[in-house]
Amino acid sequence: MANMKKADGILAWLMKPYYISQMLYGGLPFLYYNRPSASFPHVKAFVTKLRESQDPKEKDIPVGAAGFCWGGKHTTLLAQEGSVTSTGKPLVDAVFTGHPSSLSLPADIDLVNKPYSVAIGDKDPVLSMKEVEQLKEIFAKKTTPTELEVYPGASHGFCVRADPGGEKTLEHSLKAEDQAVKWFQTHLTSAPA
Repeated sequence: MANMKKADGILAWLMKPYYISQMLYGGLPFLYYNRPSASFPHVKAFVTKLRESQDPKEKDIPVGAAGFCWGGKHTTLLAQEGSVTSTGKPLVDAVFTGHPSSLSLPADIDLVNKPYSVAIGDKDPVLSMKEVEQLKEIFAKKTTPTELEVYPGASHGFCVRADPGGEKTLEHSLKAEDQAVKWFQTHLTSAPA
């Protein structure tokens, strides 16, 4: 048994160059082409077209946005003051983000003026607990509805990559799902006309 563990450890060590090369081959181009400055214009164009396609004679259908990890940056940008159509309609009416990444604090959150909800794990290395405390301070000063739920023991990705066999991770992901649904039920049904 001990020899098997030792062999597994050696094999894992020998596989590291392969994994690093795969990350360099696939991961770096993905990160480059999907960085917020490259991908957000596409997201904004889509949501703008969606919002502008609504019949001006009818009441607007509320639009919500949910973003996870790097999508959290996109939803945050959509919820900011300057995210409007050419006629001045806001692009979104409410936002939910799970374990967001690439946020610039306080700059990104200071400009948020739409209902904004965040689900984060206290073991998330991407948004540290120090940054979560900073987020709480920013939220305390806002008049726009905000919500921040910290899930004890949850790590980055828990909202979308829950292990159905892991009791706590599944529980956390289901609670975050409920958080998002309740947020949108509350803030999209009362979206301004």
